[in-house]
Amino acid sequence: MKEFMTDKVDLAKRAITSRLEKVRSRLDEAHLDALVIATRPNSFYFTLFDCSNSIVVITANKAWFFTDFRYIEAAEKNLSTDHYELVKLSPTGGMDDLWKVLSGSNIRRIGFEESAPYSFFRKLRQNISQETEVAEAGSIIAPIRAVKDPNEIETIRLSQKINEEILSTLLTIVQSERITEEKQIQIEIRRLIIDGGVEEAFPTIVACGKNSSLPHAVPGKDRVACGEALLIDMGVIYEHYCSDMTRTFFYCQGDSMCLSKAMRTLYNIVLEAQEAALQKVAPGVSACEVDKAARAVIAAHGYGDFFGHGLGHGVGIEIHEAPTLNPASKDILEAGMVITIEPGIYLPNVGGVRIEDLVVVTENGYLNLTRFPKSLQDSLL
Repeated sequence: MKEFMTDKVDLAKRAITSRLEKVRSRLDEAHLDALVIATRPNSFYFTLFDCSNSIVVITANKAWFFTDFRYIEAAEKNLSTDHYELVKLSPTGGMDDLWKVLSGSNIRRIGFEESAPYSFFRKLRQNISQETEVAEAGSIIAPIRAVKDPNEIETIRLSQKINEEILSTLLTIVQSERITEEKQIQIEIRRLIIDGGVEEAFPTIVACGKNSSLPHAVPGKDRVACGEALLIDMGVIYEHYCSDMTRTFFYCQGDSMCLSKAMRTLYNIVLEAQEAALQKVAPGVSACEVDKAARAVIAAHGYGDFFGHGLGHGVGIEIHEAPTLNPASKDILEAGMVITIEPGIYLPNVGGVRIEDLVVVTENGYLNLTRFPKSLQDSLL
């Protein structure tokens, strides 16, 4: 056990070293003296220590981690002192503490996250000298986080495995107990997530019948009827990493003939579109080209106007990360990126179909982390 724990510590230290090296090389390219990080996901990514109030400062040869009284003891035990100097924030908010470090390090140009709250930027600007420049530096962090290391990919794989196990258990309960109400199904999913020792990655979507035409429907009191679609979009957080998956089922109660020919056709078109997109996934391919492959299939069948969202997004510490897969995306796929492929067709007042898999871009193409069945026959409840 001691050897295992040592291995985990060494892995963490190597991960932090690699991430700091990448930031520092980009700081030089951007002509920045320091990067200031104030959002929780980015703070965790670069320190592997999670808390609700922290500021991270990274320069060419040093890094600091600021946190308040509530987390200082835990930080002393868990933060890597090989990489960070720990600073306790004052009860007033700590901007004075931050400025003392910045001013004492001859820093003249500071980069900050594009996702940082405006209130933080305003306080930062108010508490530093007028001679110090502040520049948005989101382009430094997003590309680094977009490419996952092997340990991150394995953690996401396990997150997805748990996600699928929960969905499989849910379907058994839905069928055996004849649960048909959207909200009841959502509650059951959340119970299984808690019982599984993980967290909900985003508000689980459960939409039946006509509601399935709403891509981000909010579960309510509607009940799925025989032959209608039951769309479930769910994900969990395991060891800080998210998973994501959508499956569209059809409630047939053993009578597959109750499913209309129109809905059968719709489902198979979406499945065809997803396969076309998956075949495009490879390093060096533009994200918009992958989106285009799925969109072309749907448009060829006459449903182009009913696929109104992007094909997918990156997944990691956050459920939506770089890269973005849509018609306007300028992102280029790289090995190590974890992305969703989720085409859909949504017919107002009729119903919708979405099929979503989570895949990792590999050196030779892609690896599908989603194992849950998705043929039409597998989708009949």
